[in-house]
Amino acid sequence: DELLSADSKESEAAINRALARTGALAGSDRTYVFSLRAPDRLDNTHEWTAPGIEPMIAQLQDMPDSLMDEWRADMAAGRAVHIPNVAALPEASAVREVLMMQEIRSLLAVPMLRDGKIAGFVGFDAVRAYRQFLPTEIQLLQAVANAVNVVLDRCAAETAAETARRHLEDERDRLQATLTAI
Repeated sequence: DELLSADSKESEAAINRALARTGALAGSDRTYVFSLRAPDRLDNTHEWTAPGIEPMIAQLQDMPDSLMDEWRADMAAGRAVHIPNVAALPEASAVREVLMMQEIRSLLAVPMLRDGKIAGFVGFDAVRAYRQFLPTEIQLLQAVANAVNVVLDRCAAETAAETARRHLEDERDRLQATLTAI
């Protein structure tokens, strides 16, 4: 509720608080948001870590979105990606190396969809021990992902509206100056 009611100026802090509360409630070691950026990039935009867990957000910027290829069909269909044992992924898996580098043992990721397209995902990492995520944890994470998605979409729309408003004001001022000169 706090996340959805946060104004644009408070949205970043509200997202971070929601990740912290959700991660702590589910016993996650790391909880995060990844956003897709046109044309083909992936950025870790928000992250919460449990005490003693190393943050990874700085290392996970401007990555190729092809890392998601193994998950794309499930995410596009609105399904969660649950990997109980990252080490058991095939050696040829593009995402395996990235997950192993972060010392992730188990992972749960749920999609953020906008207009039927993947906009990003929200995830839980288990670093200290292997985990099977429960259906209620998947539902919790999906609810948070949906709220984060709404907030990010609203902020993007407000930014676009403000840019358009400034452009119109500049154009009005230019036209007014032209009319005054005439």
